[in-house]
Amino acid sequence: MPRVFLSYQADCPKTAVQVRHLHREINSVESDYEKILRELTTLPPERSLLIPIGVHALHKRTENVLVLLLDFFRIAVDGARRKGDTTHRYHAAILEALRHPDNPLRHVLGAGQAQDILWSWKRWRNKWVKRKDDDQMEAAEDMKRVGLEMPVLLERLREAVSVANGIARRGEQVVRLDGVRSE
Repeated sequence: MPRVFLSYQADCPKTAVQVRHLHREINSVESDYEKILRELTTLPPERSLLIPIGVHALHKRTENVLVLLLDFFRIAVDGARRKGDTTHRYHAAILEALRHPDNPLRHVLGAGQAQDILWSWKRWRNKWVKRKDDDQMEAAEDMKRVGLEMPVLLERLREAVSVANGIARRGEQVVRLDGVRSE
């Protein structure tokens, strides 16, 4: 398997920009999360249907941070559909890429509680896309769970950026993973 040499000194401007961008994205995710928490406590029940839309947007932003982290390590994720399968596998492929044994972020985002939360969010996202308006009680329970899980996930995302920055600063070699797929 080919290795990619990440040299902070050789590619310092680009790497530094990527790290700053990741920090901004995580701060945006945290801001969105805090907004949803405020809305959970202040919105009247008839407007609470808007909260899942906010959580869906929060999920997309979180996934964007994950993709940026994978891109930082030049880990390609296969977004193609499987032959005969109408389900888009890109979201699962992102999570599988995080679990790959050669991924430098595996211990931070690819295992344990962080991975459990990410898979839970993926299931929630799939359910939310197909939800009916009469699923309000279930949606409220999902929102409470997101409220408990998000601080853990934010902490892990910040830790992942710290790991990425450290690897780049030390100029360590990482394995290049091409086209990680979800089976």
